[in-house]
Amino acid sequence: MDMALTYKIILIALLVAGGLCLVVGLTLMHHIGGFLRTVEEEKERDAAHQTPSGDSETDTND
Repeated sequence: MDMALTYKIILIALLVAGGLCLVVGLTLMHHIGGFLRTVEEEKERDAAHQTPSGDSETDTND
């Protein structure tokens, strides 16, 4: 087997592995970003539904 051919095969294998890593990384970032957005939206929705604690304390002290 010729050394130049060996280098070409190794280069192609590295490019394929790099491309695969890129695709997997972008997919994970997309899914993790969507999860973080969902968590933030739920936190904002929960905060909007809660009453301020100062108002409820004044009601219980009457």
